[in-house]
Parts: sequence; C-alpha cells; structure tokens
Amino acid sequence: MPKVTRKQQRAKQSRNFLDGIARRPHTHSRTLRRSLEEAGTSSSVSDSEAGLGVCPQCSPVLSRYATTFKEMVHSGTELKKRKKINPVPKRPESEFTHYRDVTRQNEWLRANVFDSLGSRSADSSGPTHYFLPKFATIQTPKPTVAHYEERLARSVVGEFNRVQQETGGGVCSNGSSHNWLKAHRPKVGICPHQEDYCDTCSRKKTEIHAKQTTINRLLQSSNADPDEVKKLEEEMKDTKQVLENHRKEAQESHKYYIEVTKSSRNEWKEITELERKSVLSEEEKTRLAFLKNGFKLVVSADYQMCKLVPYWGLSAQPGSTYYLQKLNHDVFGIVNHAEETSTVYLFDERVGPKNTDHTVSYLNDYFEKLPQWMNRVHLFLDNTSSTNKNCYLMAWAYEMVQQEKLSFFRVSFLLAGHTKFSPDLLFSKISQTYNRSDVFNTEELKNVVATYADVIVDDGHLVCDWRSAMDKYTKLPGIRALHDFIFTKHPITKEVVAKVRKNCATGSFDNATIRVNSGRDVHENVIPDQRTKNYVALGKTRSLSQSKVKHLQQMSKDFIPSNRHLPFINIA
Repeated sequence: MPKVTRKQQRAKQSRNFLDGIARRPHTHSRTLRRSLEEAGTSSSVSDSEAGLGVCPQCSPVLSRYATTFKEMVHSGTELKKRKKINPVPKRPESEFTHYRDVTRQNEWLRANVFDSLGSRSADSSGPTHYFLPKFATIQTPKPTVAHYEERLARSVVGEFNRVQQETGGGVCSNGSSHNWLKAHRPKVGICPHQEDYCDTCSRKKTEIHAKQTTINRLLQSSNADPDEVKKLEEEMKDTKQVLENHRKEAQESHKYYIEVTKSSRNEWKEITELERKSVLSEEEKTRLAFLKNGFKLVVSADYQMCKLVPYWGLSAQPGSTYYLQKLNHDVFGIVNHAEETSTVYLFDERVGPKNTDHTVSYLNDYFEKLPQWMNRVHLFLDNTSSTNKNCYLMAWAYEMVQQEKLSFFRVSFLLAGHTKFSPDLLFSKISQTYNRSDVFNTEELKNVVATYADVIVDDGHLVCDWRSAMDKYTKLPGIRALHDFIFTKHPITKEVVAKVRKNCATGSFDNATIRVNSGRDVHENVIPDQRTKNYVALGKTRSLSQSKVKHLQQMSKDFIPSNRHLPFINIA
C-alpha cells in the first residue's frame, strides 16, 4: 500500500470538509467563511457575494473550489515550490443550476422591492420593504379560485415563475418562497393600497391579543389564580382605552382637516365672485378687503411612491426586464384647497435622494408664485422625519416670517398612520393611469401626471441647499411629539413668535424657542439664491451607476421604440 503524504491527507480533509458543507441546509456565506477559518482553511467568497445571501451549496461553485485548493492545502513548502496541485473536482450541474436560481431570486428582489424606511422606523413591527404595487399577493392562488389567471399574474411567485420559464430558469414553490423571503427580505410585504399603517394601533392590538390569549389559557387551566386573571383583565381594559383614545384623536384631527380645507375653499369662492364683478358697492369693497386680509390659504403636500421608467402597464412586460434596474422618479404633489388645483414637481434619482432640501425648495418655489396679498398659509404634511417633520423645515418656516415673505405660517401634521388626505387622492388617480400605460421616458410620465395636475420637471435647478442655510437657527426641541406649529410676528416688537401643541385639532398652544445661533444676525436673509445655490451649481446632482445605465441601454435597445428612449441613453 503506497504511503500517504501529509500534503495528500490535508487535501483530502479539505475536500471532505467542503463536500460536507455543500450538503448542509442553506446558511449565509459568512457562516461558511467562519467555518472554513475555524477548520484552518480560507474561503474566497467575497463580501459582495455574501451580501447577496449566497448559501454554502453555492460557495464551492463561486470560489471554484477555493482556487484549486491552492489556499486550502497547507504544507511546509511555499506555493511557488509546489510542483503539482490537485485539480478542481468537477461539480454536478445541479449545483450550478442551484447557484444560478438563487442569484436570479436576489436580482428579482432588488428590481421588484422598494424601501419603506422613509416613512417607518427601522425597529417598526411592520414591513420595512414592499413589493411593487402591481403585486396583490406573494404566493400563488389555488387553481380552483375564480379569475385564477388574473390572480396568478398579480402574485409574486406566479410572475417570478413565468419569467423563470421564459428565461430557462427553475421555478419556485410557495413553500420555497417563504424560505427565500425569510432569508433575504424577512420584513417584506405587499404594498398597501387603501390604508396607512399605524405603529400605535398595531402595537396595542398585539398587546390586547396577547393578554386575551393568556387569560383564556389561565381560565382553561385548573389552578388559575383569580388575582392574576383580574390583573390581566384590568391591563387589557386599560390598553383598549388607550387604543380608543388614540383612534378618537385621529378622527378629531381628520375632521379638523376637512373643516379647515372647506372653510378656505368657501372664502376663496366668495373672493373670486366679488373680483369678477365690474362694479362694486362700498359694502362689497369693504367685504372684499376684509376677506383678503383674513384669508388663509390651505395647502397639503406629500410624496408619492417612486415611479419606475421604463414601465410596461398596457402591454406584457418582457420577462428578462424583470431583472434589470429602472430609473426611479419621485413625485412631490401640492394640493391647493382654495382653488382646488394641484401642482406636481417631478424629478428622477439623479436629483435625489429626496430630503428636506427638495421639500422646502418646491414649497418655496410654489409660495413665491402666490399673489402678494396672499401671505397667510396653513400647510398640512405627513410625519416623515427625513423630508418633512424636522428642524430644517421649521427653521425655514421661521425664516419665511422673519423675512416677511409670509405674515402667518402654520404647519400641521395629522396623526402618524392616519394621514389619508388630499394628496393621496391625487396620487391614486395618477397611479390608476400609470398602471394602465406604457411609460418609457420622463416625458411620457409627465404626460400621465399632467392629466390631473400642473407638472414641473426638475433637473436640479430648483433644489437648493436649504439644510446648510438653516444653520442660522437652533433646533426646535421635541419636534417628534408635536403636531401643530404656528409662526407669526408680534404686532409691537416685530419679533417672530413660535407656538406649538401636541394635536393639530385640540389643546392649547405653548410658546416654543427657536433662537439665532451666536454670531449670526437675526435680520440676515439666508434664503438661498436659486440661480447660484441650486444642486446643479453646487455639483450635488448624482450620476447613474454603470450597471443601471447598462440595463437601461439594454431595455431600450431590445424592447423600446427608438423615438421613446430616455434622452440621455445612447444606443451604439
């Protein structure tokens, strides 16, 4: 029997070790790397591959068996002195198919899932990612249900399998999809179409359900402690009361919003009727002056979920385009409740990502176009802290009154999770048309939106660096817990007075403190010049990644008519 060298022993051990890992259930590639290190070997699985969630079954294929065991076989001699290296064992074709399918699944997720953290905290109990709105369910329906084909096309698994069959890939069952999403997107859900998600409501409902379950279990047992059951019932009653008060507060806020918008609309209607008259009596002139002096323009503003271009809504989407990256467009809508008109600012991801600079810039641009006498504004926004409810927007509101751009500025926020207001109705109409149309470039998206609103497409010339300009003021404390802010000038001292309260509908106002930072002049005008302080002039616009440009070029070349290409896409 020939003698086995130490080098051959270690090579065999490394090969057996990897074969054992290949038979294990799916785990993250970082686990593989850690196991290899503990076993005295090294892995060539990169961090980027680990980020894709590559499993140990895939890693031998990716690493080509760790570069022909060159880095796995440890001997006393240097690599350059080795005369012969064991060849790479030929892996079964099933492993390559498995790796390809897992990679396709992750590409599918990147292209068909969007982040919801802009409106939800990372530790929220709800989803942090959503599938695109075209999907109604995750798993495939049963073949016996009504309208099976239509429901299958709107399911994530059904559409994924259809595309995989078109491109020669493997299909995914409902059970496998559960494991797939659990591993790579554990907090993903179907995009909500009707109602907002409220953390408070969800948390309280969960607490009530847990307490009720505990009470039922205690009552069914033979040794239940009456005092413990009574205590749990009291706690559940208190939780139900908190939930009821929360819902009542939300209803009051929404009722107040409807009343305020209706009042602004009625006053504007009376003003326009008086202005249409060619001749006014003295009484009508007095009435018109009184109405204009006390008129408050009520405006609501919000962001819509990003729109992708190109988008196939009318014709069938080519299967291979599901894996390709599209160009994101953000939609910022402003609803004027007095005139019952809407204005939309449209910009793509090269001007983004959206932040307070975008919100303030577009609102400031809108308010500058108002008549000079219309200097009292009541603005409603949602509670998203990254774009709306933060110290920068409050400092801008303070500065607008300080520089006498407005004489009265009120900013109100409806209760988080219960912010269904007029911009949502506008966005619903836009989405209905968008979902039934083929939209291949920004101009076509503009035409879709223009059906319901005036559209302004921004390439970065309207967005200014407001966050840097607003360092003139100190931060307003406790913004997250407040929902109503008023900024106006004192009639005698001419100083700006800020007042706040916790509910936009009820409660008394408290004085707030926004001070000018030391070394800054209170009368200094820090409103940035739109011509010299915009994102284009400051070089803050972004370029698309090479991979995204390549994907856009591929889609344009293969599936989109030449006269409907994005203007910056060059097809060689």
